[in-house]
Amino acid sequence: SFDGVKSDFDLNKARSGHRVPPASFSTAAGAAAGGMRKSSMRFETRGGMNSDARGSMVAAVDPLVTSESGWKPRKVESEDEITRKVKEVRLILNKLTLEKFDKLYSQIIEIEVSNEKVLSEIVHEVFEKALGEPAFASMYAQLCHKMSEDLKDTEFRRILLKAVQEEFEASTQGEDEAYLSQHLKGSSTEAVSKEALEEAMSKAKRRMLGNIRFIGELFVKSLIKEKIIRERCVGKLLERAKAQKEEDVIECLCKLLSTTGKKLDEKKDNTSAYVQQLLVLSKDSSLPSRSRFMIQDLADLRANKWVPRRKVTEAKTIAEIHEDAKKEEAAKLQAAADVSRSASSR
Repeated sequence: SFDGVKSDFDLNKARSGHRVPPASFSTAAGAAAGGMRKSSMRFETRGGMNSDARGSMVAAVDPLVTSESGWKPRKVESEDEITRKVKEVRLILNKLTLEKFDKLYSQIIEIEVSNEKVLSEIVHEVFEKALGEPAFASMYAQLCHKMSEDLKDTEFRRILLKAVQEEFEASTQGEDEAYLSQHLKGSSTEAVSKEALEEAMSKAKRRMLGNIRFIGELFVKSLIKEKIIRERCVGKLLERAKAQKEEDVIECLCKLLSTTGKKLDEKKDNTSAYVQQLLVLSKDSSLPSRSRFMIQDLADLRANKWVPRRKVTEAKTIAEIHEDAKKEEAAKLQAAADVSRSASSR
């Protein structure tokens, strides 16, 4: 004890008087010894029927079978997971070139598209890159063509074409200075600076031309139907060009026909009528000189079987860039040699 006095209490005797019950000791038996009896709810199966301890008969229930066409919950991803996938696609697109196309495309296609939101965000990233880099529109159209085939998902094409259509309709409605000024101003009472307005107009025009170039390349890759190009795009732009003689609209029309003209001319209903109407429009003295020159360039391009006389900036592989550099260097050397021979002959 704590106070040091010896006690008569024998610990060993106390332990022997309270033995641990053996493992075979049942709960039911223990309850019976204490005067408390509990009934055991046991079930027995008799000829397809179940009976409990009271003898009540219960019909046997077949186990549930999962149907092949049964409803299955779609995978729900957190916003963080969606953001991670979109960021991964963006990083890959930033490195995309014709030289690395196949390698980087395989990385994009390996990203799991588990729901429509992920798909929409990926399409948005590709679409914005195509608009921001019109010189690479052909490459991005090729990317969309391969994704449309490999994903085997009609939603991809629907989401892509919806984005293209909405951008086209918004840009062709005309965003004049008054509209852009009000849009930039918003709820602010301060006037919009001239520099900010010019920057907004320049950005809107770049997006419009980028979208027009992308539409043309999607048509070349057979992602947009010919009927849509003729009626909803070329027809609408031509009608507005003749009615309002807007320089930006005429430029969009010439860009679109420059991209799609070769494929459209393969059909019986070719681009002859479009070019002729533009040539008639070019005789209008109120039309800006730049617009008249663009129309004439389009007519010359068609006359030359859609082969441009001047090089058009577009995506190239590293090998093609090196080859062009060699040709330019050889041309410079040849020109220098010609000048030297001319000087010596004098």
